[in-house]
Amino acid sequence: MGLLTGWPGSLSLTSQSMPGLPYGIGGPYFWSFVSFSGGMHLFTQYLELRQLRKNRETKMPDEVKALGVEEKTFLDAQVYQKDRRCFSMACSWVNFAFSKFCLISVNPAMWKFAVGMCGAENECKCTLLWMFLTSWIEKPLNVAESLYKNFVIEEKHGFNKMTYGLFFGDLVKSELLSWGLMVPLIPGLIKLVRWGGKRFYLYAWAASQALTFGFMWIYPNFIQPLFNKFEPLKDEELRDKIGALAAEEEFPLTKLFQVDGSKRSS
Repeated sequence: MGLLTGWPGSLSLTSQSMPGLPYGIGGPYFWSFVSFSGGMHLFTQYLELRQLRKNRETKMPDEVKALGVEEKTFLDAQVYQKDRRCFSMACSWVNFAFSKFCLISVNPAMWKFAVGMCGAENECKCTLLWMFLTSWIEKPLNVAESLYKNFVIEEKHGFNKMTYGLFFGDLVKSELLSWGLMVPLIPGLIKLVRWGGKRFYLYAWAASQALTFGFMWIYPNFIQPLFNKFEPLKDEELRDKIGALAAEEEFPLTKLFQVDGSKRSS
């Protein structure tokens, strides 16, 4: 039986499954998850709808006027937020429906395919292949949404500075990094769970904490420089002010860099 949701090599219908659903999908935990995630989605969309109504208002609040904000700036910001929110809400509904479709049919089908390719006894290989297949089934939708967000909405309001070459370059780097990390981590997690027995969750928690602290050092030193250029802060006046503030707050500031984040957005 596989580690992920306990799908066996040959999936069969159980007494707790909903008639008509494939691969024996069902049971109280499954429907509890679907109900909870559906409820959270509806609640989130309700909050988004309330905020969208505020974004459509054209009368500037007195609190905003008191800050000295110009009316044109306020109206431009309202239109920008409205466009972003409408697109985000549309994506949320599409992603919610697609995720539930994958949960019911695609994910178990891909697990069965992975087991058939690698053999039920090779749990690590099955899990990695399953994760690779399911991630690339979702990838086209995610990429399409990101492209529209950056090159249509952000471009429309003058915030996008990203080129298509930079976009797909970031995508390739992200994928290579993700799988470079996944390949050793997932088998390690599976072996940790099997070794830990009934107390595996304690060992898994300890391992996750160790990884979290480790990546606090790895990310800024090795991963982030793959996407952005870092160099010492050139503005000496600003550097002196930041250094004085750090000294006043007794913050151990040792290095101060500037990053070329403006090549993606303004």
